[in-house]
Amino acid sequence: MLEKIYAKLGDFPYLVFRVLVGFTWAEYGFRMLLGQLGGYGGPFAWEIALTALIELAAGLAVAFGWFTRLAASISALGIAWSYSMAYLGNVFLAPPVGLSGGTGTALLFGAFLVMMIHDSGKWGLERLVMKKEAF
Repeated sequence: MLEKIYAKLGDFPYLVFRVLVGFTWAEYGFRMLLGQLGGYGGPFAWEIALTALIELAAGLAVAFGWFTRLAASISALGIAWSYSMAYLGNVFLAPPVGLSGGTGTALLFGAFLVMMIHDSGKWGLERLVMKKEAF
């Protein structure tokens, strides 16, 4: 019974998923650029600014379906790198994701893995303009 309902929806649920994930990731980068997560300063200011720009650009690319696989790959690598850098020295002492406040980030990591497999879908800007997936 549910199969028929899901078949009628087609690619629409994936479009909603991709847009929500993309705008969420872009919002993370935008807040970083505005300094709402503690602002800049210290020895890592340029890395924070670069990370914010990457999150903003990759989030918008995912939301609009432009080079989705590439943007999702870069984002997933960025999340993995950030988490490992935060806890690399304390591998055995790292708190579980839920206790460290990284639950949303872990969900975004999983979403980017899904997008690396499924590309932008039927409604991606890349497919509408170029008639194919370039990456």
